[in-house]
Formats: sequence, structure tokens, C-alpha cells
Amino acid sequence: MAEARDGESAGANSFDWSVAPVLSAPLFAVLTDINGKLLESMAIAQRDWAEFVHRRVKEDIAVSQQLMGCTSLGDMQQIYSQYVQTALEHYREQSEKAMRRGKSATDGLARTMDWRSSQSAREARH
Repeated sequence: MAEARDGESAGANSFDWSVAPVLSAPLFAVLTDINGKLLESMAIAQRDWAEFVHRRVKEDIAVSQQLMGCTSLGDMQQIYSQYVQTALEHYREQSEKAMRRGKSATDGLARTMDWRSSQSAREARH
């Protein structure tokens, strides 16, 4: 039984020596930065999308209620036409916002990688 415990502790300790060089490697720092920025960008994108869907659902419900109160086909056509125009405008705005956010996130990641690579080059020279 003691031999099994010794073997387990030796097996567990065999990874101790390899973790330190990996954690201090410049590549690991770059990957950590990238991962953090990607997660932050994804969280913001999810929040924006949830707000957008919430707003659209509220407007869908409001239009349904307006349509139920219509007394003529002309009224229904006018309400639905306005609804479609507004929805298309909102989807266009949301798409543009997502594109801008994606570009901003990509630019930020590129800057991080450039900064890290120049920092690694300076450290290599010294």
C-alpha cells in the first residue's frame, strides 16, 4: 500500500517541473491575452444580441396587439409595413454593430500579438 502511495506522489510530482517553463513562456502569455480578449468580446456580443432580441420580441408583441385592434385591411397593411421597415432597419443596425465590434476585436488582438512579439524580440536581444 505504501508503494502505491509513493508511486502516486511521484506521478503527481512528475508534472511539477514542466509547468513552470510553460507558464513563463512568451507564447503562453500571448495565448492568455488572446483568450481573455476573445472571451471579453464574446461576452459583449452575447449581451448585445440578447438586448437586440429582447427589443425585437417586445416590438413583435406590440405589433401583434396593434394588428388585433385593426378594423380595416388598410390599417393592417400600414401597421405591418411600418413593422417590416423598422425590423429591417434594426437588423441592419445590429449587423453593422456586430461587424464593427468584430473588426475592433480583431484589431485589438493584432495589436496584442504585435506588442507581445516586439517585447519577446527585445527580451531575446538582451
